[in-house]
Amino acid sequence: MSSLPARRTHDFSEQYVKVTSSSTISIKRVTYSVPSRLIGVTLLAHIDRKYA
Repeated sequence: MSSLPARRTHDFSEQYVKVTSSSTISIKRVTYSVPSRLIGVTLLAHIDRKYA
């Protein structure tokens, strides 16, 4: 058996999304609601590779 890599590989992709005025974000054409206090904030979403 070979040894494990020195650091973990990324098993996800990343996407920056901005929270809309209706308190939602859209990732891969799917809309998600988020807390209203995040309106106007840009979030970094981690997307599992099997869904990417």
